[in-house]
Amino acid sequence: MRVLFFSTYEIVKQSGGVESVTRFLYEYLNSNGYSVYLMYWQNHKGLKSELCQVGLPDKCNMNSLCNIDFIKSYLIKNEIDVVINQTAVNSRTSAGCTIACNELKIPLVSVLHNTPDLFLRENKFFKIFFYTSFTRLLIYRMWYYFQSVFRGFKGGKFIFDNSSCVVLLSKKYFNDYCYINTNSNFDKIEVINNPAILQIPVLPSDKENVIVFVGRLEPQKSVDKLLDIWYIIESKYKDLGWKLYILGDGSCRRYLENLSKNMRLRNVRFVGMVDPNEYYKRAKIFCMTSIYEGFPMTLLECQSFGVVPLLYNSFSAAVDIIDDGINGYLISPYKKKEYAKKLHQLMNDPVQLQQMKNRCMEKIHSFDPEYIGGKWINLINDTLNCKGNKI
Repeated sequence: MRVLFFSTYEIVKQSGGVESVTRFLYEYLNSNGYSVYLMYWQNHKGLKSELCQVGLPDKCNMNSLCNIDFIKSYLIKNEIDVVINQTAVNSRTSAGCTIACNELKIPLVSVLHNTPDLFLRENKFFKIFFYTSFTRLLIYRMWYYFQSVFRGFKGGKFIFDNSSCVVLLSKKYFNDYCYINTNSNFDKIEVINNPAILQIPVLPSDKENVIVFVGRLEPQKSVDKLLDIWYIIESKYKDLGWKLYILGDGSCRRYLENLSKNMRLRNVRFVGMVDPNEYYKRAKIFCMTSIYEGFPMTLLECQSFGVVPLLYNSFSAAVDIIDDGINGYLISPYKKKEYAKKLHQLMNDPVQLQQMKNRCMEKIHSFDPEYIGGKWINLINDTLNCKGNKI
């Protein structure tokens, strides 16, 4: 059986969560007798991959006729049976792949690697009102009306209607998705969590007083809020002997570095895009301040190294990964003082930190790669068996 994974970015070892999951599935399916192919749109500058992959020719417009024709030719030449679209959360980057599969009648599995209401959370107006269930429901209904009356058959609905199956990363996202895609056939929705890919490492007995952030330095990650929190820590609690390492790169890096200098933060280090494992081995605490997420791999990675996470409860799947007060803390969005208080509490309570570390190591077994890989095999086989019935 021949399976193609379609991604926005080339799969390299230093790349982010979506690419890490794609690499895992590539290796898992290969080891189970599948022939797996990788196609991407954009390269990572300065980074090379050891995997055999093919890039789209037009790097300016993913959905150009040139790219659609290229995808169709590749699918025909390699006799692809199923396509797994890892870019489906953004219809602007998914249309070309969807059109190609639809024209060739090849089953398409569309994976939403983020919260289904991403397009709303990125809107500055909606951000103000997004954190009560009533206003969220009202916004969803308004959005559906706006789409159905003024925009018609577009965006996420186009992806949904032209996919054999849509995969969500958490059961908690099901209601969000249903609110947006009213009157759709929800039988084609499947839920598969991301796996905890890393093997449980042998940890040093004495970790350092290190806090890490790992992720892209983009507006979604809201690292400026983390710097504000660290400013509270440094201003209120002197000479703690802790350091904050920020791992990752992106469009906000220069702004964040300048912000850190202007705030005169003493113990913040911007490390860039590096292998985070060596930092996970040293660190005791992991901080996340994202506006929204899907099912972040970094929350699984850090726990496999016994690094205790703190994050805003700003996305539905957070409660799948973190049991508040047990294996980490979920902070009300976006209460910086509350976040700083919990962070300081954990920094100064080694007994609690050790207990939470142990719970992290236990929690990670809930996301066993073998179990999740098996769910993907079942999904692919079921999709092929139903070929022609869902498109």
